Amino acid sequence: MKRKILLPLTAIAVCGLSFIYLFKLVEQKNQKIKAAEAEVFRLWDEKIADYQFKVNVNYRDSEFMKSFFDSLMVSYDKLRVISSQKDLAEADKNYLRSFIFKQMAAKGFISKAEILQRLKVKSVAQMFEGTKLELLQRLESILSP
Repeated sequence: MKRKILLPLTAIAVCGLSFIYLFKLVEQKNQKIKAAEAEVFRLWDEKIADYQFKVNVNYRDSEFMKSFFDSLMVSYDKLRVISSQKDLAEADKNYLRSFIFKQMAAKGFISKAEILQRLKVKSVAQMFEGTKLELLQRLESILSP
């Protein structure tokens, strides 16, 4: 009789310990992934800050394109919001759309078709779809100096 009760209790104990072990293992992996993701976003933030520095040093005194470079600096600030893993407000998205598709296209730097090609999207509406990392990569491909 004891043997009939002992065997199921042992099986339940082994299953319980296995579940706890696997739960802890998954939790550790999730923490490692979050740490790696935070490092990736920190590196993106440094890259964008470097872009801001380069633009500021090279074009700070350019009166001819002052408004364009001021808008570019504001765009970099908005990218840094994404790199701190926050969501962009709708007003920020509209600002970036306007800057990229109006100012950049109007200045003749890049055509609207080429902008969509670099963003790897088919329409303007798809511009902000995807993960934050994909969004950073897309916008950086257009805004890099």
